[in-house]
Amino acid sequence: MTATTLTRTRIGRDVAFGGVLRSEWIKFWTLRSTYWSLGAAFVLSVGISLLAALAIGSIAGPDELAMNVTVGQLGTFGIFLTQLVFGVLGAIFITGEYSTGMIRSTFAAVPTRLPALFAKATVLFSTAFVVGLAIIVAATVTGSLTFASMGQPVEFTEFGTEVALPILGGALFLALLSVFALAVGAIVRAGAGAIAIVLGLLLVVPMVLGAIPVEWVQEVSLYTLASSGPGLAAAQAMDADFWRDLLVTIAWPAVAMVGAAAVVVRRDA
Repeated sequence: MTATTLTRTRIGRDVAFGGVLRSEWIKFWTLRSTYWSLGAAFVLSVGISLLAALAIGSIAGPDELAMNVTVGQLGTFGIFLTQLVFGVLGAIFITGEYSTGMIRSTFAAVPTRLPALFAKATVLFSTAFVVGLAIIVAATVTGSLTFASMGQPVEFTEFGTEVALPILGGALFLALLSVFALAVGAIVRAGAGAIAIVLGLLLVVPMVLGAIPVEWVQEVSLYTLASSGPGLAAAQAMDADFWRDLLVTIAWPAVAMVGAAAVVVRRDA
């Protein structure tokens, strides 16, 4: 009599991070909300730059214009509104999967889960940075052309930190903000809740802190994402304020991603 030994065999192989990244890229660009959000950000940024240029150009002469606005700032006038769009985009990128139940398929394909989360963050950060950079450049050109049409041309000959820092800083802020919103969405798993938290931190918290006339409270407000992000978009030199704003803007999504990673691994989908 012979005994048959059954051995557990494994079918297939682990999904490489490149495959997960490609999957998340496809999912991101097949969502209609992606195009609506990025389109809205473009319209808001370019439109506000146009309106701001018209308003400033109508009341300021060439000499006053040179003192009041720099080329780099022209494209970041609309950052106050475009930040909200990128925050919403980051939140719904992952909460949409929880609401439809598609997240179960994602985690079934990637049982360790963290590669899926990091792939989402990578896709979101790279897209938000490139698109945000393009939007800010387009808004900068629009504002400059508007000034030129009013007989007040803006010179681009000296491309230094005053031009590069606001443009690059604004794009980096939008990218990091979207990753922060993604992490918040992974933690709360509800689109409305994630959006409320992100918008609350961007809009409500600064108003509350600003209304408290206490020196240490005002110092604390400098370390909020709502202060450090726009600070990057308004930077004129790589001074102490710039480095503080840069580190704070990086720290918020980094800490949030650590929390999101812990939640994604421990909770059931």
